[in-house]
Amino acid sequence: AIFKKKGEEYFRRLETKVVKEVALLDNFVISTGGGVVLREGNIRLLKKNAFIVCLFASPEVILKRTKGDDNRPLLGVNNQKKRIEELLALRKPYYEKADSTVDTSALDSEGVVEEIIEFLGKEEILQKTKLAQNDNR
Repeated sequence: AIFKKKGEEYFRRLETKVVKEVALLDNFVISTGGGVVLREGNIRLLKKNAFIVCLFASPEVILKRTKGDDNRPLLGVNNQKKRIEELLALRKPYYEKADSTVDTSALDSEGVVEEIIEFLGKEEILQKTKLAQNDNR
């Protein structure tokens, strides 16, 4: 609703304000929209205290998952698949800055969680986080 009423620029400014707040939290999962990466500062803020896992899917799967969702203002066009492809191409360099990526095209939510846990479970990752400290308490 904010996006439609006040526009994308207003939404992105508000999104950045929220990122500044949540980026300071410890031991949280923060789920953002795909456009959060469009502001370089958001990536820097999140990387200071978090590992970024980019969840992605093929344009066909994204189209299927978003079909009928009226809360997708960037997809309010005639050729939604083409628009998804354009958005993915535009965002690809930003998504590549993630610490890990998970292709969710053929995964259910449990499979996605397993992939993320596998990434976080790597010994070198655990040593860099407070998760390891909390496990030893």
